[in-house]
Amino acid sequence: MSEVQIHAIFCRLLAACFVALLGLSAGGCTNAPQPTKQPSGATASLTEALDKFGNKSLDAGAPAVLVQARVRGEQWSRASGVLSLESQEPAHIDGRMHVASVTKSFVAVSVLKLVADGRIALDDPVSRHLPNFESVMHPPGLVTVRHFLNHQSGMPDYVIPLFQRGSVPDVLRTRLNSQERLNLASSFRWSGTPGLGFEYSSANYAALGMIVERLRGQPIGAVLRSDVVDPLGLSGTSMTEPGPSRKECYMDTSRYSANDTLPPVLNSPSPHPAED
Repeated sequence: MSEVQIHAIFCRLLAACFVALLGLSAGGCTNAPQPTKQPSGATASLTEALDKFGNKSLDAGAPAVLVQARVRGEQWSRASGVLSLESQEPAHIDGRMHVASVTKSFVAVSVLKLVADGRIALDDPVSRHLPNFESVMHPPGLVTVRHFLNHQSGMPDYVIPLFQRGSVPDVLRTRLNSQERLNLASSFRWSGTPGLGFEYSSANYAALGMIVERLRGQPIGAVLRSDVVDPLGLSGTSMTEPGPSRKECYMDTSRYSANDTLPPVLNSPSPHPAED
């Protein structure tokens, strides 16, 4: 299976299992405010585009679509589809969901707090804070904290080798800690040059999560709660507590079909970061 095919399958899985657009202030598994009146002409084109996106996602097989847009003080929300194909329980806008890679924004906040406190510098070599990093990953040049934050390290992602080592249902049930994710990423040759362009890789933030845990001396879930969740009053957001049920995840593509339990995302067990 080629890398392009694997990336395509991964994107379809995300769309089919939990399609959601969140406003920046949503930040996690939060209870959304009640939707307001229909938007004015200033945001009508945006909401029309989001409506089309939602309809297209449902037509493509997503069981539900939750959308919330906030523009210049206006808010528009939509919940379509069902939470369960068996019970046909309708989706609702204040439902809890996994926010997947939105978690990266949380981790970035904690890293920048360490910078503000003088405990780390953006241009510090990563090996200064993760002594075994170079022996595991074999980077082709100097890698800094800034490179990780900006997805400019060139480090391989762990997603492709993860999908190559098992069936789709098995992969979706896999729970990995950060070190295991980096070990997977290391199975691919590091071909990108650090600092020379943008290349998205979740492995960047797995490594950042390890740095945060090492410097703060706490599990990443506890750090994110004290740095982001509690200060913003995100009472519906959790990382280390049980999250929303994923007993029903429906996928239907030309290559496979399954109905399987998904692993928690923001609810990864301490002390491992919740990356996806």
